[in-house]
Amino acid sequence: MEVSARAVRHQDGTLAFYEGSLVDIGERKRTEEALLQSERRYRSLVETGHVGVFINEGGSYTYVNQAFARLLGFEPEELIGRHYREIVAPEQLGQADERYSSLLLGLLDMDSSEWTFIHSDRRTRKIALVSMQRLEGASNLLVMGTLVDITERKRIENRLIHQARHDPLTELPNRVHFSERLEQAIRDFHSDRKPYAVLLIEIDAFKLVNDSLGHAAGDELLVMVARRLQEAVSKDAVVSRHESAEFAVLLLSFQSLARVREISEQIRAAMSKRFHILDREVYTSIHVGIALGEESYRSSVEVLRDADTALSATKIRGRQGSAVFDQQMRNEVVRRLTLETALRSGLIRQEFQVRYQPIVELASGSPIGFEALLRWQPPQGELIPPQVFLSIAEETGLIIPIGVTCLRQVCETVGQWKRKFASARDLSVNFNLSHRQFIDPLFWDLLSTALGENDFPPGDFQVEITENVLLDQDRSLWLQIEKLLRIGVKLALDDFGTGYSSLSYLHDLPLNSLKIDRSFTLDLKDNPRHQTIVQSILRLALDLDLYAVVEGIEDRRQLDAVREAGARFGQGYFYAPALTAGEFQEGLRTGLRFPQ
Repeated sequence: MEVSARAVRHQDGTLAFYEGSLVDIGERKRTEEALLQSERRYRSLVETGHVGVFINEGGSYTYVNQAFARLLGFEPEELIGRHYREIVAPEQLGQADERYSSLLLGLLDMDSSEWTFIHSDRRTRKIALVSMQRLEGASNLLVMGTLVDITERKRIENRLIHQARHDPLTELPNRVHFSERLEQAIRDFHSDRKPYAVLLIEIDAFKLVNDSLGHAAGDELLVMVARRLQEAVSKDAVVSRHESAEFAVLLLSFQSLARVREISEQIRAAMSKRFHILDREVYTSIHVGIALGEESYRSSVEVLRDADTALSATKIRGRQGSAVFDQQMRNEVVRRLTLETALRSGLIRQEFQVRYQPIVELASGSPIGFEALLRWQPPQGELIPPQVFLSIAEETGLIIPIGVTCLRQVCETVGQWKRKFASARDLSVNFNLSHRQFIDPLFWDLLSTALGENDFPPGDFQVEITENVLLDQDRSLWLQIEKLLRIGVKLALDDFGTGYSSLSYLHDLPLNSLKIDRSFTLDLKDNPRHQTIVQSILRLALDLDLYAVVEGIEDRRQLDAVREAGARFGQGYFYAPALTAGEFQEGLRTGLRFPQ
């Protein structure tokens, strides 16, 4: 209770009486005590909490709590009187000044942003989320704020961003990061005419290393390639890994296309040096596709598309090197894509057919067999020869299903002939296989099945391969040859004399026959050098007990020259073109005989 009293006196000053009041102040006392406790709790919270609190006047701190000081490695009193510019990271001073001034000028009621501070050790950087507002009071320069330490959160964020934008194996920028830098280069080109170029690089030996030495070796090769790429280009170039064995380089400092080519050659030279991987020496080569920045490019997708087109152009050439994109390449890509689409449609619509060209004994004019030749007959249009589409079919893998379709046609058709015509029973059929078909592990099972289903004697079926197939000395080649021998089919070496294989293959391979390329036949009568080569091949075949068939006999003059060289068997348009199944069957019915 609160008591108040006063004396009341007469006019002469004598005491008349006392008057007073008694007021219950319990509620007010409780309110005052609650406010005091609240203030103590707030002060304790400010002083002991994890959120930094500060008051700043004119840029200098007049109050900081323990959390603020502890974040930066100071005691609170060490910060009193210091200006924020003394503890903010130099690169952020401009932003800090702008935000602080905006508050004081009333342009902002409140500001919340990330600030980077320098720790008292002068090495560590701390990142904090700072919230500030101007205090109304006697001074217009008074600002109060809080800050929360987000250093660890930012570290995790930055690590996640790095992981999302970099290849985890090589630590190089990934395709996403590279595309962002390329987009900026495109903008700089259009605004300031700053040149740029993209080099798309494919490592040839990666799959071989991966398959033969294991994935650890493949990974080590990629890391070493990444390091050499970075060493081969300037510091401002962006080196990126895009896919398993594909890298990209963004060049930004060069004066001419000649310089870009020079850098490409430097990269090629760096990659041609041996790599030491798992105590082994590994050599590799590269293909490089180059796209030079130009006015028409508006996005990274367009530039990378054209660099990839140039890369494909170098691979089509079949040897290491580089190519700079031009419009002719684009036209070729469109042409090949159109042809690939047509090939796929043709396969579905069963447009691929087999033609049969006789192989003749020169002395008697009697056929000893025939070669099955692939032809493509669209519903509208002329017959498409194999040289137009075989390379694309091989590259895309479409040669596998196309070849299977033709194999079944041949086995079914020739099997019927052998059962129906006595003249066909001793004839053999030659079936061409590309490298991709020859090493396909499923082909030989399909062949064995097709022969069995059609009662086709395996010994009358001969597989033709070119010398280029033999360049692959991988074990898979010999595994396929073992399968061939188990089935019982024969093996012929086609276009002999035009490839790069060693003569040792004639001894090592279980060959039945050689086919001498038509390029020797064309001018055999007038070219002594070709006469010598053909005679040598024929003698070699005879000594090795191989049949030798001379291809490309197109007229009587060539036939006479082939005979003079000592040939026993031949093939060509002089005897017959590639015949349809119906035409060949009619010949079997009437008795095939050719000029002698």
